Amino acid sequence: MVEKTSCAACGAKILVATANETGGLCMPCSRGMRGSIEVGKRCAEERRSRDQDPFWIAWTDICARKQSQGFQSLDRAEQELYAMNLTRGTVLRGGFHPYFDMATRTEVDAAKRAFRECGLPEISDLLEGAENVLFPEGMPKDSESQIEQMPCWTDEEIENEIEPEWAIALGIVSEAFYEVADKTDIAIQRYFDQHLKTD
Repeated sequence: MVEKTSCAACGAKILVATANETGGLCMPCSRGMRGSIEVGKRCAEERRSRDQDPFWIAWTDICARKQSQGFQSLDRAEQELYAMNLTRGTVLRGGFHPYFDMATRTEVDAAKRAFRECGLPEISDLLEGAENVLFPEGMPKDSESQIEQMPCWTDEEIENEIEPEWAIALGIVSEAFYEVADKTDIAIQRYFDQHLKTD
């Protein structure tokens, strides 16, 4: 019979010969890899858990269909959920400039409508405020014109670290969004539960 003992650090069962060689530690602990292994286990568990989450399942399906068939292929509830979550995620990651660089007029309108319907007119107002900063003459309906008309930093502004007026104004709107962003998480989940969750 093989004689075993416990690792002094993590408690895993190891051979006595290994313990003698490593000062009482298992090989992962002796090599400093135990932390990485535990992180990997937690990530795998989170992935398994997420893959069973009704919201995540619906979200990945909506995104896949939007990508392959377009926004118009989604029904109204799916469009609004997509638009709300796109707003939340994109603005939190980079502010309103990247959001308006990728969201279409139809998606922005759907987000404004959905946030208002969810009782968050302040989010809709922030979207409108950012839209007015970037498109003072109104946001174009087609993506090509939208990209052409959206202001960007010039090479001179970047080189000299000059912040243009539009960027300062947009930063203020983005900061206001960050202050109320936690409300968007709740609204998006509630919207999903009311309109898309299947039992």
